[in-house]
This record gives sequence, structure tokens and C-alpha cells, in this order.
Amino acid sequence: MDADAILSIRTSRQGEDDFLAWHLEKSGIFTVKTAYRLAIENKLNSENSNASGSSIEGSKSLWNTIWSCPVPPKVRIFAWRVASDCLATRVNKKGRRLEALDTCTLCGTESETAFHALCRCTYARALWAALREVWQIPDQTTWTYQGTKWLLLTLVKLSEMERMFILMLLWRIWHVRNEVVHDKRPAPIEVSKRFLVSYVDSLLGIRQHPTKDIHKGKGVICYQLRNSSRQGGSERSQGTDEAWVRPPPGWSKLNVDGSFNNSSGQAGIGMILRNSEGEAIFTGRQAIANCVDALESELLACKFGLDLALHWSILPIILETDSILAVSAINGKTEDKSRFAYLIRELRLLQKGEREVKVQKVHRDHNKISHVLANSARVANRSDFWFGHESNCVSALILEDCNHSSID
Repeated sequence: MDADAILSIRTSRQGEDDFLAWHLEKSGIFTVKTAYRLAIENKLNSENSNASGSSIEGSKSLWNTIWSCPVPPKVRIFAWRVASDCLATRVNKKGRRLEALDTCTLCGTESETAFHALCRCTYARALWAALREVWQIPDQTTWTYQGTKWLLLTLVKLSEMERMFILMLLWRIWHVRNEVVHDKRPAPIEVSKRFLVSYVDSLLGIRQHPTKDIHKGKGVICYQLRNSSRQGGSERSQGTDEAWVRPPPGWSKLNVDGSFNNSSGQAGIGMILRNSEGEAIFTGRQAIANCVDALESELLACKFGLDLALHWSILPIILETDSILAVSAINGKTEDKSRFAYLIRELRLLQKGEREVKVQKVHRDHNKISHVLANSARVANRSDFWFGHESNCVSALILEDCNHSSID
């Protein structure tokens, strides 16, 4: 295992020095968000210092029920504040000597903890009951307070859709509570109910039908996130024009792709360079050993393909890949400190060289030939290069692309 990990490290060909990077972000750049997560995890670990390693890992998965929930970022931040017990409840404010009393402002029956404000208070109970009429959510009146982790321990037992409903509901309850604290009239239950239903339907509509105008009421909303995502994907692919797009006259187009097997670490890359007539300048594939992940295979395809294109053609180049992560990394303006920093830096240098090079995202249906080449390189563990019109395993696909292509 250690040997494989060492072999998978690709060093810079330029002999660049090592650098410090923030290990909690894939980009290697420090962010406050990941620092907060680290602080919370350290706090949980210290609280469970006598616990087993498996229970500590379990606490990390608890937090993922918030950070992976498909709600707006402001709602996730609110949920994190609830789970961290840092909401400005009257109990917390009294503990900091900011309030003389800790009684709930809305109902005046109990001390205002986060659990009381969001689940037991009069307004909260009423809104929970109203939303149960339209959403499949549990009855919060059966819940018992389990300490400051009550929200995490509740969410982990629920489905992704139920988590989404509940976090949106809690966020709205707290908003109304703040309105009352600041001497404003609380929104009627029916108004809050309509607001939440409309808001969640809009979120699901964007997720499930990204190409449709939700304001026109087109597209049925499905309350099954994972299944609906697949349905939405098939709907988009059916509506995609599968023709390869030729480059403008005087340009060449380089299509590349990577194929990666997670269990073996084996990868393959494929590339084809064509002119504005659709004629192949070269076609190639290469097997890659000790690959880390799919992104590395995509970046290696870009690097190998661009090196060959600059050598075998004098035309300016449009590089196309179906990996949005690779395109974003290469076209990025900020310093990259990820594990692929050297590779990305080399690609950026090639892009800024004497030859004009454009890097852009393309739909997978427009990238079929390089996809076939990459897969065949990985599966057959082969590396081949064909110049010009030499007959090869994708000759028929090249002809088909040329006959059905459109002009950029």
C-alpha cells in the first residue's frame, strides 16, 4: 500500500520546490468554513476522548448530514449553529450574562433552548403540524432532548428528503422567532407554510429540471431526490445534440478524455486532434498506472494531448474535455495548491505560450472518440499513436463524426 501511494505521486518536471497547502480543501487553499469544521470535530473528539475510534468516525458522519444536505448554504450554516448550540437563545444569552431571564419570549412557558424554540414552542408546534399535512416528516412532539447533539442524532435517522424538509422548517421557525424578538408581528402559520412549500418546490424544480423555466410551472416536482436526479439526467441527455462541432477555419480541435478504475488505480487517456474539415491530424491512447482518481486521468489526458498537439500541428488549438473540474482548474486565475498543482501549472504555462490555446467544457456526447480511446487504453493496457488517416480502432467513428458534424 505504501509503495503504491509513493508511486502515485507525480513530481514536477520543472524541479519546483515543495509548498505548504491546507489539507482539508482539495484546492489546498485555506478557507474559514473548513477551519470551523476542524474546530468542531476537534471539540467532539475531545468530548469523546475515551471513546473508540469508530465512534469518533461516527461523529464525523453525523456532521455530514448537515453539510451534504441539498439546502441553501445559509440554511446549512443555521443548522450548524443549532448543532453547535451557538444560537442566540435566551438560555445561551443568560449564560453570557446578556439576559436576566431565560424564559421563551413567544410562549413564556419554558426556558428558551434551541430545542424548545424549534420544536416545543407554540408557534413551532403549529408550523410543524401544518407542514405535516403536505410533507412526509416525523412528529417532533415524540422527540426527547438528547443534549446539544439532538439535531445531529435526529437527522442521521432520516432520509435525505426528510432532512431537507426539516432543516428548511427549522430555519423558518427561527426567522419568525427573530421577527417577534425585534417587536414585529409573526407571520401567520398559513403564510409560513405557503412560503416553505413554494421555496422547497423551487429548489427541487431547479435540481430536477435545470433546463426548464420553473416560473412557467413546467416539470413535475418529485419528492425523491436521488431518483429524480437520475430522471433529470436522462431528460437532459435525450435533448442533447450529439454532433461533434468542428473548429473555425484556421483552428484545430483537440478532444481528450480520461478513464479511471478506482479499485485498481489503472487509468487510460484518449486524444484526437482534427482540423476544421474534420480530418484527423493524429489519434492516440495511453495506459496510465498508479493513478489517484478520475480528475488526475482527465488532467493527464489534457497534458499529454496538448503536448502532442503543439508538436504535430502549427494551428491554434481548442482543447475540449467533458470534465468541468479539469477545465475550471486549468482556466483558474488563483494559485492552485492541490495535489495536482504541478500538473495544473504546466498546463497553464502551455496555455499561455506562443500558440493560442483555448480550454473549454464539452458535453460527453460530443467527446465520444476520445472516450472510446481512453476506455480501450485502460482495459487493454495499451498505448498507441496513429498519425493522420492511418486505420485504427476509431476510424469508423471519425468518419461518422465528420459526416454529421456542425460548424462552430
